[in-house]
Amino acid sequence: MKNIITLSYICLALSACELKVTGRPTPQETQTLSGTWMGSCTDASPSRFLMNSSQVFKSFALNQDTSDLGDTLSARHNISAGDTSMSYEINSYQDRYCSELQFTVKVQMQYDLRPTIDDYDLHNLDFRYEEITLTPITDAVTEAFNWTSFCGSDTWRTGIPKDISGKSCAGTRFDLDNTWYFSRVRFSADNKGLYFNLSNKSDSESYRPYDAGTNMFIRY
Repeated sequence: MKNIITLSYICLALSACELKVTGRPTPQETQTLSGTWMGSCTDASPSRFLMNSSQVFKSFALNQDTSDLGDTLSARHNISAGDTSMSYEINSYQDRYCSELQFTVKVQMQYDLRPTIDDYDLHNLDFRYEEITLTPITDAVTEAFNWTSFCGSDTWRTGIPKDISGKSCAGTRFDLDNTWYFSRVRFSADNKGLYFNLSNKSDSESYRPYDAGTNMFIRY
């Protein structure tokens, strides 16, 4: 019986703010991306991530005959940010409750964040990718990756990240082309929540998305 791993690839970056707003504290005093943010446990069934190539979500299915390998049914996304760089981590699980981790994708990026003029909580986000790694967490996933020479490699090791930048993985190529992307994020009023929509981005600043969307991360 064939099993499916759904591998999700996501990129986002955020940063510090500098514009002063009359009558209110400056954004760098009240709103900052630096730190750790955690998303909620979400459905990650294969159909959920079958999105066209124009969107930020890029995914693919790996069919494998290893009976111990379960379907990816949920995912949790985490952000760890410094002043100008951040990592966006996608943890994929084989159960619906984000408890049985199968593999992790981590995207390292450079970013810049600036508040918009007319909305104190909404920020313009510019980012570019620097490195993308994939880490098999279970022996079953490692066996599947090696058996299929996943991303062109048959030397996967459990718990050891491998750089897949520039590699072709099941039909998706993860190129680092030095392109800057333009998006938006929104902080909650208490700076404990971060809202964004990763499928809304553009490689042209003229077509930057209007808002950040409703997906939420919580600061930890």
